[in-house]
Amino acid sequence: MKIFKKIAIYYLISALLISSAVSSAPRASAAPELTLNCGAAVLADMDTGTVLYSVNPDAKMYPASLTKIMTAIVALEACQNGKVSFSDNVTCSPNLYSDIDEDASTLNLAVGEILSFEDLMYCVVLRSASEPCNAVAEHVSGSISAFIGEMNDKAASLGCTGTHFSNTHGLPDSNNYSTARDLMLIMRKAMSMPMFAKLTATEEYTLPATNMSEERVLKNTNNLIREKSTYYYEYAKGGKTGYTEAAGFCLASAAQKGDVRLVSVVLKTNSVVLSDGTTQVQSFSETKRLFQWGFANFSYRTVLSTMRIVREVDVELGNGANKVALRPAEPIILLIDNSADLSKVEYTVRLNIPDGEKLTAPITAGEELGEADVIVNGVSYGTVKLVANYSVELDKAKFISSQIQNTLKTGVVRFIIIALILMFVLYIAFIIYYNVRRQKKKKAANELARQKIEAIRAKEALTTGLTFEEIEKKQELTGRYRRR
Repeated sequence: MKIFKKIAIYYLISALLISSAVSSAPRASAAPELTLNCGAAVLADMDTGTVLYSVNPDAKMYPASLTKIMTAIVALEACQNGKVSFSDNVTCSPNLYSDIDEDASTLNLAVGEILSFEDLMYCVVLRSASEPCNAVAEHVSGSISAFIGEMNDKAASLGCTGTHFSNTHGLPDSNNYSTARDLMLIMRKAMSMPMFAKLTATEEYTLPATNMSEERVLKNTNNLIREKSTYYYEYAKGGKTGYTEAAGFCLASAAQKGDVRLVSVVLKTNSVVLSDGTTQVQSFSETKRLFQWGFANFSYRTVLSTMRIVREVDVELGNGANKVALRPAEPIILLIDNSADLSKVEYTVRLNIPDGEKLTAPITAGEELGEADVIVNGVSYGTVKLVANYSVELDKAKFISSQIQNTLKTGVVRFIIIALILMFVLYIAFIIYYNVRRQKKKKAANELARQKIEAIRAKEALTTGLTFEEIEKKQELTGRYRRR
């Protein structure tokens, strides 16, 4: 009893948590109001994990024997991987009761007692006994501590963010805690394993005689599946109970009605005396109410058909078309509130192209071009692939033109063009310079010739006494005579 004194403060805090939770039950839907008597709860779609109802889903709380669900997951995966076998004979070691107090639920297994691994799993899941959990842990991982490490690793891989395990059975420990949301994820995983589904749905199992005990009859602690129980629920498919003074009455359960499969977690409920003098265990009654509410208010509905055009997107280089319509690759059928207005479905579209770029032809009908987040009444229901509703052929003329333009825009081509222009300019400049120099030389030669002629005429004028005009005329006549 000392351990319960250590957690008295936590118990008082949890009690206050219950009173606040009862007055408010936030939901991801517009279904009729439901108020549960619990500290925390989650109802979700078994297939997708979509939360349909929640009360304090992320509050860290004692999970009690719901811890054993994770114990079963790690053990059953070891069987699936061939690490151990259901037919293995397991001898209970001296560590069997190492962390188990006198108030724990046990089968009074003895140190040295030999059971098959399969029988130990019935003891863990069906009967919810504590000491078989330690026997399973040592057989699977070699030590209890190593097994607990695997439990925590598995919780993290399932997306649990508010969970930590410090033992295999769920007896109160400040380092052994979880949340309703995390336990829903853990229960979904467990129910996906055929052996767990079989174990948890078994109403009664006869444990064969061992080397230290006669045969024993194990009865399932989940009254929702026991036909003679006042809590019997015909749609229940299995579940795991839990109770400690600190955790209250807890239940993780699964149910199916028609094609709708639900998973629920209810934590921190009480046992109350009704007006007729009978005692009501609220983990069963509140879980049953939660399932009834879920089946009454939710059904599978086609939120988005493959004929629905989500968006039209611009397309470049298309032949006769500059847009393409996008539609869902598959119909979106969701477990959704019956009152949800599906005409108000919203989408957040992301195309399979880098930001700033555009779709270009050719595009083939059915080609995957992007994806869209589907939102109904402000609640996200996942992502759908988007495909082209029709083909858009390539316009070859536009394609060639765009290739030329793109080529001209490249750095290398620009450099070559600039270089050619500079060479042409230099060539023209050279030609002009050459012609100018040539004209200058010709002009200078003509001037020199003229000066020589004038000098000859001047000399002849001095010797003959003739004028320049007379000399020029004489030279002209002489030239004619010589030509004759």
